[in-house]
Amino acid sequence: MPIETGTIYIAPSNYHLKVGARQVYLTQDKEINFARPSIDALFKSIAFEYGSSALAILLCGYGQDGVEGTKYLKQQGTTVFIEDASECAQASQLPSKAKLAGHYHYCMGIQQIACHVASLISQTQTLTSQVLNYFLAAINTVYDYDFTGYQHGTLLRRTNSLMHKLNFTDFFSFQQAVLTDPELFEQFFLEISINVTEFFRYPEQFRLLREDIFPYLNAFPHIKIWSAGCSTGEEAYSLAILLDEMGMLDKTQIFATDINHIVLHQAQSQLYPLASLEKNQKNYLAAGGVNKFDDAIESNGRYLRIHDKYKKKILFHHHSLIQDGIFNEFQLILCRNVLIYICPEQQLKIAQKLFQSLHSDGFLILAQNEGVMIADNSPYFHSYLPKQHIYRPQ
Repeated sequence: MPIETGTIYIAPSNYHLKVGARQVYLTQDKEINFARPSIDALFKSIAFEYGSSALAILLCGYGQDGVEGTKYLKQQGTTVFIEDASECAQASQLPSKAKLAGHYHYCMGIQQIACHVASLISQTQTLTSQVLNYFLAAINTVYDYDFTGYQHGTLLRRTNSLMHKLNFTDFFSFQQAVLTDPELFEQFFLEISINVTEFFRYPEQFRLLREDIFPYLNAFPHIKIWSAGCSTGEEAYSLAILLDEMGMLDKTQIFATDINHIVLHQAQSQLYPLASLEKNQKNYLAAGGVNKFDDAIESNGRYLRIHDKYKKKILFHHHSLIQDGIFNEFQLILCRNVLIYICPEQQLKIAQKLFQSLHSDGFLILAQNEGVMIADNSPYFHSYLPKQHIYRPQ
């Protein structure tokens, strides 16, 4: 019968399946490798019918039927994938022998294969939302980072931007490089991890912490605070400085988490660029600072260093709001400029995690434009100071 697009053809028992003259047909030729149908028979016919315009994938299986066929495919320019034998449990014999024979282009896991196939058949050099889904699934398999809950629009823009910076002309080549080169994946990770922060950012919220919320929380014998999505740590250190000025630091533990291990290392270093000093000073004063921001730092003329007494009360920890579970109970959670990059379905799940992590008398602080995503009209939180995006559990 004529070959039609969008159609899967499956060989019935005791018949070889072949292609030729734009037809797909069955034969009862002799068995090949004691098999009928034979993968070798199909691969050989595809090689001579389609050559470089074909794509072939050899998955898990027993024996060696298909190994010889990959030789014809590669000779005729067909792109050949072999599934990684480590995924095949007991049925690893076939891909192992095919890999040993060497007639292939790529050997990878099934998620990576799906990702590459999607980009090859998308017939576009730019990244599409559909192809992005396969790419994110492959990244999760290879590197154990789940970005599937991120806003696709942001991921598409930043991925295309990185491709341009690195001079990749097509997404197929780019994803192959990212999925096989950990250093390039790190560049990709940094590109999509948006880490914009500063000391005492949104100073009006810090002023409310000083004047309203911390005096209330001071009634607790021990206070735990979670800075979720802490980036390079300025928010956590700002909290420690404020608590120290109010005489509350000694009984407080701050947990600062982020998905990006690189920015966490920077946060732990306590080092920040000297160029940020003037902005930090202005934010500190606008937040109601009673001393000088300079009292909290050391400077050698090249960088700023936060005093050790603040670092002692902060635990920096790698954590994904999408993948990982909840912590223990906190009296205060700050989750600012994180949710705007997360899709609505995941926002609700994160809201539940934050609710489960928050003391019944605690407070949740979000950034501008995030309240409508997670707190307004939600089953978990109600507005405490809506104009300042501060919420309490229902």
